Formats: sequence, structure tokens, C-alpha cells
Amino acid sequence: MIELLILSMLVKQDMYVYDIKQEIAKRSEGEFILRDGSMYGPMYRMLERGLISSRQELVGEKRFRKYYHLEDLGKEYLACCIERFYKLYRVTDNIVSEYIGNTDFAIDDTERMKK
Repeated sequence: MIELLILSMLVKQDMYVYDIKQEIAKRSEGEFILRDGSMYGPMYRMLERGLISSRQELVGEKRFRKYYHLEDLGKEYLACCIERFYKLYRVTDNIVSEYIGNTDFAIDDTERMKK
């Protein structure tokens, strides 16, 4: 899931880790708060697999910022991830939707779980 989110952020523009984290938090309305530790592992693995690349840019006089770029292989992988995500969602929805109509299942509980 983290790879899917990170790669999705890189579709439109190159970004650095802090920006990726902030954008994911913003777009998910605070549901996905990623810590540095949870991001660098997937970032390094995606770099090793050639899904993304990185470059350093000088920020100020002495600081460098590492920007990540989505490569063509990463775009292909992202398309596969999105397809798997929606397939899993449909399968899960098929299973879970049977219980929503059950009178023993309180609708108030589902509304509370959505929040």
C-alpha cells in the first residue's frame, strides 16, 4: 500500500520525501500519516528495482534535497498495483456487502467505522 501511495504521488511531478508525506496526509484527510522510517525502506527497494530514480538538488548554500522521479518501469508497476488494489476492493466489497443488509448488523456501527 505504501508503494502504491508513493508512486501515485510521483506521477505528476518529482518530489522529496517530506513533500510526499505531506501530500499523502493531505489527500487522505489525515488517515495516512507516514513516518520517515516507514518510507525509506520502500523508497530504497523501489530505487533498487528501477521503479524510481533520485537526484540531489542544492537548497540554500549547503543543504541538499533528494528528489524522486517515477521511471517508466515504475509507471507499469503502478498500473499493476492499481489493478490489484481495485480487484481486492471489489472482492472485499462482495464479501462484506452481504453483512450490511443483515438485521443483526447495526448501520450505526458502519457509519461510526467510516469516521
